[in-house]
Amino acid sequence: MSLTSAEIVIVNQSLDRIGSTKITVSNQSTVEAESANRHYEQTRDSLLRTFDWRFAKTSLKLSSDFTESEAYTTDQYAWDLGLLYKCILAFSGSTTHPASDGTHWSVVAAATYTPQFKYDYQYDLPADYLKEFENWEEETAYPEILWDIQGSKFLTDETDVNFIYISKITDTTKFDPLFTELLIIEIALRLISAIAGTNTTQIKEDLKYERQELVRSVNQMTSKELEDTGRSDWNLSRFEQGTRL
Repeated sequence: MSLTSAEIVIVNQSLDRIGSTKITVSNQSTVEAESANRHYEQTRDSLLRTFDWRFAKTSLKLSSDFTESEAYTTDQYAWDLGLLYKCILAFSGSTTHPASDGTHWSVVAAATYTPQFKYDYQYDLPADYLKEFENWEEETAYPEILWDIQGSKFLTDETDVNFIYISKITDTTKFDPLFTELLIIEIALRLISAIAGTNTTQIKEDLKYERQELVRSVNQMTSKELEDTGRSDWNLSRFEQGTRL
């Protein structure tokens, strides 16, 4: 892969921190650029998996009964006439049922999963999946729902699955500022041994200390955001009065 101009802005901040030469979009064959290309994507995805970043939280109706005129992506499934279909070509909506639409849908021959222990169905995880966040039904109407993730499959007994997960966000404009700051530090720590020489002990220690402080801030932020998720007092009062929003 080649780094985009936006990604190079982040990498160059990492290179600044270790006193190394900056890179450009037009010349990605330098030692610095090659090292950055090797580490950037892995470092970004690892950092996305480490914390419950709100900006990376994604909701997806993974499986449900087919609904006419609803947009579907290639990560979704729909039940139609008793059979399970996977969307193979995203589209914005159609009145054509999967059973008669071979362009956008493919029937899943092995919809039923027969492992040694439990679960009736298996669904492929979304292509941009990095980490499970929660299964929507688990916290709301159906707390008894059981599910598991094995390899690239989501396993459950349910035909309707509303899935919430941490997705692979590659667009730097969507990054949380704290994520960007932490990413800069993590990349710097990975690059320093390869391209900054041997006299880097103090730089490493300074970067590790800064990372420790940033991690503390990130933990505080994500904990606070999780506490803020849910119904407001105003919404609760309306529910108590028997009025649905």
